[in-house]
Amino acid sequence: MVGIDLTGGFGWLGMGLMWLWMLVPLALVIGLTWLLARAAGGREGRPRGDDAAAILRQRLAAGEIDVEQYVKARAALGLAGGRLEGDSPE
Repeated sequence: MVGIDLTGGFGWLGMGLMWLWMLVPLALVIGLTWLLARAAGGREGRPRGDDAAAILRQRLAAGEIDVEQYVKARAALGLAGGRLEGDSPE
């Protein structure tokens, strides 16, 4: 009895290629989703560790917090015992 050859005459290789071509659309969807997320800002909007120190310096410079609050906040963030090099001990 002659069956239908679904592998295109390539045997197991054809079956492997068929699975590969089934994964291509999935890879395209994942890739496009990743690209759209990066274009929309993805992780850039999240603050980094250094950003917290910069925000504290800005708030101190603007007078929103005093030196004592600044030192306590830096210590709470685990930034060199409350001070970085170059920070004034005032």
